[in-house]
Amino acid sequence: MHKKSHFCTKPPKFDITMLYPIAFLLAALLVSQTEGLGVRKAKEGMQSVAVKGRRTFKFLQDKKLDEIKTDASGSFYLSATRKEFINPTVQIYHKCGYSGPCYMKFGFNVKKKFISSGSKPQEAYDIGILDLQSTGHPITMQYPIAFLLAALLVSQTECLLGVGRLQSVAVKGVLECNGKPAKDVKVKLYEKGRFFDKKLDEKKTDAAGSFYLSGSKREITNIDPKVNIYHRCNYHGPCYKKFGITIPDNFISSGSKPQKLFDIGRLNLAGRMPGQTTDCLN
Repeated sequence: MHKKSHFCTKPPKFDITMLYPIAFLLAALLVSQTEGLGVRKAKEGMQSVAVKGRRTFKFLQDKKLDEIKTDASGSFYLSATRKEFINPTVQIYHKCGYSGPCYMKFGFNVKKKFISSGSKPQEAYDIGILDLQSTGHPITMQYPIAFLLAALLVSQTECLLGVGRLQSVAVKGVLECNGKPAKDVKVKLYEKGRFFDKKLDEKKTDAAGSFYLSGSKREITNIDPKVNIYHRCNYHGPCYKKFGITIPDNFISSGSKPQKLFDIGRLNLAGRMPGQTTDCLN
């Protein structure tokens, strides 16, 4: 049996400064509630935004501004107004290619140029047509060093001996910048490897913003293809904006000629894409 220990300490001396954090939180809450109520009545000093596109569910900015479900054609239109400087995002929740109990989720930032003064948005930000099968997120795993060395050896053996299945893939799409065709945008098709990605094809978009890529690779397991897009839409820095789209497994064909074509749809590069980074070495 354990004996209980009893400690006798003096109560802490009361200090008025101990109430400062509580007072600050109460004041912040009051300001937040005041802004929320003021939005409905204010006629001046307001900001508004509108977004349209295909397949989405919610429109959030910490505080939800609008929410809707797509119609029979997969289209949606969202708009909102708040009396403050807003930084809106569109959050998309879907179960395309996913049979779990939850939802797949990704988001887009709405560019500042599409934020209007006043209660009525002057221009809608069009995110384009999205194929939700391409919004999967890669899983990062940790491997012991011995396993990594073994995997590297297997990879080199596959390459030297030509073992494995020959698999192929093809992808197409249309890229836009602010509603206009994005010409000469660099697009690359990669097969994601254990350590290094292997480039299967590379092109630039034509005058209409269209591209078509295809490639093949021999692997024991299924290949893991992706499309990388490098662009400078609404970007004036020295490098490029880069993001990738994973190609679903059901668009991978056996043999050297792809039997299926994965269409990523029409993308507007004006917004920030999921997983977008800056790339200077492409």
